[in-house]
Amino acid sequence: MIRIVHAINSFGLGGAERFVYDLVTHLDSNQFRQDVLCLYRTGELAQLLQTSQVSVQVLGMERHMGWQGWWNVYQVLRGLKADVVHAHLPEACWYGLPAAWAARVPVRIAHLQNCHWQWTMKLRLLDMAASAFATKAVACSASVQRFYHERLRYSDNKLKVIHNSVDLERFQTLPTRQESRHVLGLPQNAPILTCVASLTPQKGHRYLLEAMPKVRAAFPETLLLLVGDGELRETLERVAEGAQLTRAVRFLGRRTDIARLLAASDLFVLPSLWEGLPLALLEAAVVGVPAVASQVDGIPEVIKNGVTGILVSPANSEPLAEAILTLLWHPERRLEMGRQARQYVAEQFSIGKIARDMELLYAELLDAAKRDKT
Repeated sequence: MIRIVHAINSFGLGGAERFVYDLVTHLDSNQFRQDVLCLYRTGELAQLLQTSQVSVQVLGMERHMGWQGWWNVYQVLRGLKADVVHAHLPEACWYGLPAAWAARVPVRIAHLQNCHWQWTMKLRLLDMAASAFATKAVACSASVQRFYHERLRYSDNKLKVIHNSVDLERFQTLPTRQESRHVLGLPQNAPILTCVASLTPQKGHRYLLEAMPKVRAAFPETLLLLVGDGELRETLERVAEGAQLTRAVRFLGRRTDIARLLAASDLFVLPSLWEGLPLALLEAAVVGVPAVASQVDGIPEVIKNGVTGILVSPANSEPLAEAILTLLWHPERRLEMGRQARQYVAEQFSIGKIARDMELLYAELLDAAKRDKT
């Protein structure tokens, strides 16, 4: 049996964390024994995994790079005797890849989830140094692959695209729009826009808030649900208050009922400034909610413009408002886009398909490592 250790920063409700959870629970348990190693802290998804046959270890490290942290990861990996270390998110890669090499783990995978345009030179150099210890680097989208090749000088033969995915089974038995709104205490007839994203500069929430007065001028009952938390929450709450949007915008924080919130929604909006391949966008599509989103990085790999949603230029509230209004004015077009989005994502981004791709990659890399030994 092949032993895989998934290394990740923590295991809360983020998109990368949800991908790891779905992957771990869909890999063939007859072929793979799996462990999850959390560098910093546990989280909601870790608690769910504890009920399965996957162990979760939490190191409780401080969040700053240092030799002691690397030593801690090395000690754990040496004891686990893994065949594969699969590191998710940059910090897990920076610690996990060199430690796995030192522990003589034959296959070491870096999973790349974002286009880090804002990184300082120090972080770029750190990432490039850590990548030298990777057997393979899996990019969640073609745009992420290009970023790492062109900006961080990853070699083509080290990079491979395996898209992010969504567990279709979680969205099979959804309540109706009316039922969802009733349970959530939302108005039955108001247009509802939903954005599921951490409240950080990357996600561009302020442009969505700037677009809301124009949307509300045409549809006064429009309600915006902001799902997620982060460093900008207080700032964005002040922006909403200053624009007299207090009653029109609800800050819901972290939620576990994303499927129900999406089922209650008319549109999904994601005004990001840069992205990898956002999981929330896939989830909205599976529920049949079309999206208005920025035309950046991996987003166009999910949204076919004019077919499954509308793409707009980033960092600009005017086209964002216009695209939202276009779909609110044309409900039949909105519903057809939702149907197309559901079909496209179900065919291309299901976790079943992605898990099989990952299993083939593990086997291929292990076979190559064995050949190199002989």
